[in-house]
Amino acid sequence: MNRKLESEYENLTTHIDEILKADDMNSNISLEEIESAMKHAKLGKAVGIDNLPNEVLRNTSLLSVLQKLFNVCFPNGIVPSMWCSSIIHPILKDGKDYRDPMETIDYADSANELVTASSRALGALTSKYYQIDGLDYETFTKLFSSMVTPVMDYSSGVWGYKIYDKLETLQNRAIRTFLGVGKSAPNPAICGDMGWTNSLYS
Repeated sequence: MNRKLESEYENLTTHIDEILKADDMNSNISLEEIESAMKHAKLGKAVGIDNLPNEVLRNTSLLSVLQKLFNVCFPNGIVPSMWCSSIIHPILKDGKDYRDPMETIDYADSANELVTASSRALGALTSKYYQIDGLDYETFTKLFSSMVTPVMDYSSGVWGYKIYDKLETLQNRAIRTFLGVGKSAPNPAICGDMGWTNSLYS
């Protein structure tokens, strides 16, 4: 019985210590804490949107101002709107034009992910095509448009004028399956025979 009481007492003591530590964490931020934090702030760094470098913030006359500001932000869970803004300077590769936003974004990785997902969808369509010994043109086109095209075209509205060859290759693979032609057949020819255009799926 005594051992059980001692164990419960130890658990209660530990729990009380944890509560006290949590209360200490939620107490007001002291001037000493701000001084310690500012001593660790690196100098010579780029300024934010407020144009205040760390050298200025280290000024002892500002520490009390920062303390008052932090002790309003912390308990109320709010921050100045300026803290939610930032300055971004893209570092472009050689030959890129900063005036063209599409030059700063490359969706190749996204396109590769879409190719993987589209390949699975096309695989299901191809499997069904061979399983039932072929489909007529209208049915095959409708199935491709409903099963594969939505995956290929996902987020294509933000790609701009860029063309991703892997997506066109996937479409051409579907055409070759339907027409029963090999890889040596020219892409413009098979697209013309099928009545599909690459621009719809790039």
